[in-house]
Amino acid sequence: MPKIKLCLDIEIGNYNEVAKIYASRHNMPEALVAMMPESTLKEMVDSKIVEKVKIKLGTFVVGEVERELAEQGLKASIKHSYE
Repeated sequence: MPKIKLCLDIEIGNYNEVAKIYASRHNMPEALVAMMPESTLKEMVDSKIVEKVKIKLGTFVVGEVERELAEQGLKASIKHSYE
């Protein structure tokens, strides 16, 4: 069975702006978010980004691969997981 591993390194350059959005979406005062240590803030933002990317990427990639294989006349069942 063929396996492909994909690794994404995502560098965020605007944590403060993203933190404000995060605060508003989670009903947190911006002042509270501003007082958080940078490492905590990055961890919160990063975990949300990873969660969203996994869902979107998994769905997109599986759909595209299934479509491509079907065009080649291949029937395949694709399972995906995350490390």
